[in-house]
Amino acid sequence: MLDHLQRHDDRPLASAPELGTAEVIRMIEREQALHLTDILQRRTDLAFTGRVSDELLDELASLMGEHLRWSDAEKASEITTTRHLLSRRHHIRL
Repeated sequence: MLDHLQRHDDRPLASAPELGTAEVIRMIEREQALHLTDILQRRTDLAFTGRVSDELLDELASLMGEHLRWSDAEKASEITTTRHLLSRRHHIRL
């Protein structure tokens, strides 16, 4: 894990400093995190603790989209889908 963090120039997300960019990349590459909800609901406690914000969705979608080669439309769809699921399952309104 440390080697992975060092190779990917780890820095904290501005909207969730407890989560690093290299950690997100590791989740994508090694844990098949292919959707925003994979990270927010399954690999972190951000959704369960109500710490998801519009800024976090945008930042995470940009980072994941860069590595998964999402188009702008795919990023927008991921954000919309995630907002809907967070509202329905966790009562988080964004």
